[in-house]
Parts: sequence; C-alpha cells; structure tokens
Amino acid sequence: MVGSVFGEGDWRKDRLLQVLAIASAAGIVLVGAAYAYTNATPIPSTPGTAPLVDLQVAYGSPGDANVTVFSVSRTEPLDAFRVNLTELGVGTVFSIQLRVGSLYQSGPTRVTFEDLIDPGRLSAGDRFFLYNLNQGSTYSLVLSFIPAGRTSGSATIIL
Repeated sequence: MVGSVFGEGDWRKDRLLQVLAIASAAGIVLVGAAYAYTNATPIPSTPGTAPLVDLQVAYGSPGDANVTVFSVSRTEPLDAFRVNLTELGVGTVFSIQLRVGSLYQSGPTRVTFEDLIDPGRLSAGDRFFLYNLNQGSTYSLVLSFIPAGRTSGSATIIL
C-alpha cells in the first residue's frame, strides 16, 4: 500500500485532497467554458437605447418644409419608428408608424416620407416633405424609437 502524505492512517485527509483537486479542476473547466461562451456570443443592444437621429429643416414655398435625416447613430428598420407631427398650441396633427410614401393627408395638407439611401432602414439622406401647413404656425416633428419607447430625434418647423 502507498503511504499517506500525512503519515500512516490519515487516509481521510488524502481522500479530502483528492476531492478538492477534482472540484478545483471542474471549476476551472466551467470558468473556461463560460468565458468561451460569452466571447463567442454577441451582446445585443440594450432594449432601452434608441438611435440618435439628427434632423434638419429647410423651407420651400410658404407653408411647405422638408425635414432631412442628417445623421443616424445606427440604422434601424423604418417600422421601428413612430412619427408624430404636432401643431404647437393646437394639438397632434398625426401619429403613425414610419413608412415610405404618404403619411398624412387632409385637404391640401400633406406629409410624405422618402427612403432614399438604405431601403427599408432609416438612414442619413432620408426625408420628410410637408406641404400646405398653416402659415404662421409652429410644428414639432418627433421621431420615436418604438422598441425603447424613447425619442430618437425631433425638429421644430416655424412657418
């Protein structure tokens, strides 16, 4: 029989050392597996974050304006956004999920959206056209990111 590291008759201490060695080895393997898994799995963006959208306003004929997406911190599908147009002091003109084409029409007043750069995704260069709004009024166009429930960008339109 092989002798104990602790001396004759201390077989329980030897058994304890064997168990501790096996448990340590298993722990090291588990930590290594967890490290490999986390490094191989991409971290999704936080649901609470919204892309930042910089909007710029330009004016045309009286009552007309266009709002261009100047920059976007990250592109997202169009339908992940809601566009709200409010006439300040009056109320909401419309609130609708973003899509290409006509967003609103009532009499001569019309709002459209053109997806010009990256089809199906909001990106720099895309733009809103607003026609025949009330002259002398101020409007707020707000773009909200639906998954986060947060505002991504806004523009004030002073006619």
